[in-house]
Amino acid sequence: MHPGNATLISPFSCKELRSMILPARLNVEQTAALLGFQSHDIPSLMSAGLLTPLGRTKKGKNTIKYFSMVEVLERRSDPKWLSRATDAAYERFLRRRQTDDAQTVPSVG
Repeated sequence: MHPGNATLISPFSCKELRSMILPARLNVEQTAALLGFQSHDIPSLMSAGLLTPLGRTKKGKNTIKYFSMVEVLERRSDPKWLSRATDAAYERFLRRRQTDDAQTVPSVG
């Protein structure tokens, strides 16, 4: 290839750049996806004190929760945190399963 015939790489469009850059705030679904969990696991991680939403969300339990992208990426690369988070999600699963089993006791008769 001759220096005068170098092929230029086309610049990224704004849309392509936006798709490559994570937002500073992540919603529950985005947080779950980055951490490798399901979105229904996020409340368990919050209850266990392993994940803290941004802002003053205690006043509104039904408010949309956002999480810091920086914190989520840090947690994602921490094997000890991931182990504790996995345990918390599994414990919630076991509690729900026990509750479901208790409610489906067969009737005698």
